Amino acid sequence: MSFYEFVYIFQGVSSQGLDVMIKAIYTGHFKLTVNNISDVLIAAHFLQMSNILPSCNQFMKDSMSSENCLQYLKLAEVYMQDADLINHSEQCLLKNFKTVSEKQAFLDVSKDALCRYLSSDLIQCPEMEILSVCAFILVFYIRPFQVWLILVFPRCHPLH
Repeated sequence: MSFYEFVYIFQGVSSQGLDVMIKAIYTGHFKLTVNNISDVLIAAHFLQMSNILPSCNQFMKDSMSSENCLQYLKLAEVYMQDADLINHSEQCLLKNFKTVSEKQAFLDVSKDALCRYLSSDLIQCPEMEILSVCAFILVFYIRPFQVWLILVFPRCHPLH
């Protein structure tokens, strides 16, 4: 008698997220935390368990803070495509702009999104702080040598 072993690979799905989904299937209950929401949402999306998504959505709205609004925004855009959650995340970002802009994850914000945030009337940050963020982002998005050239030789810059 031969035994066959099947190996399934769930690309991008963590064991933690899968564990929560299996418990949800067997018990009808699952626990969301700030630490597992990303894994659970990815697993639910991968397994097409759309009945889990409203709970994830509500959990993210209820636990939104300056510490996680960028993460939640990205999750909302990629996995939920929920305009209300995206709006809620962006409002939290704008309300806590100084704190959020100091996070490493802020460097992943697209140029278009950054321009939208900086031009928003809802941004709550002193103008000098916004200028500081803009200067940092300018250095991050443009190679430092180009920034040096612009500062030293402003008339030579093609946008002048």
